[in-house]
Amino acid sequence: MWSKGRSEASLASDFPAPIEIRAIRGARRLRLRYDEVRGVLKLTCPPRTSGRAALAWALDQRPWIDAQLAAALPPEPFEPGAAIPVQGRDLRLVWVGAEPRAPRVDEQELRCGGPRDGFERRVELFLRRLALDTMSGEVAEFAALAGATPSSVSVGDAGTRWGSCSSSGRIRLS
Repeated sequence: MWSKGRSEASLASDFPAPIEIRAIRGARRLRLRYDEVRGVLKLTCPPRTSGRAALAWALDQRPWIDAQLAAALPPEPFEPGAAIPVQGRDLRLVWVGAEPRAPRVDEQELRCGGPRDGFERRVELFLRRLALDTMSGEVAEFAALAGATPSSVSVGDAGTRWGSCSSSGRIRLS
């Protein structure tokens, strides 16, 4: 007879992607979703659900899991030579070590210098700043039409939401 931990580990190894089990106090039923960014299956269950029963239920969802994995887009890392869409056009990422660290857009390229190690992070930060500038202007425009005044606008990566708005006027976009 296997121990509880060993049988759960055996069931977890039957999945085509890593799986995380989370017991949530307010959960009333089992829920399975695929986090495409991290490449992880997330299984949410009520607190008193056994891990083995939850994993067995999730294994019964194998056709759905396979469909999610097949539909997932392959990751596109910010590497020199890659093309990414920026403001309606495709830009090729270019790294030239001797150029300034701050990314800049030239014609059909997003150019960035400095050490190669930080290239991806500098491109990501540049794109986040660009998104914040663009969306802040659009939020201000729509708020003016609605007769409202946002207190702040921020950009993040919520994962499951396009955005949110608080009663104090804070707007967060994903």
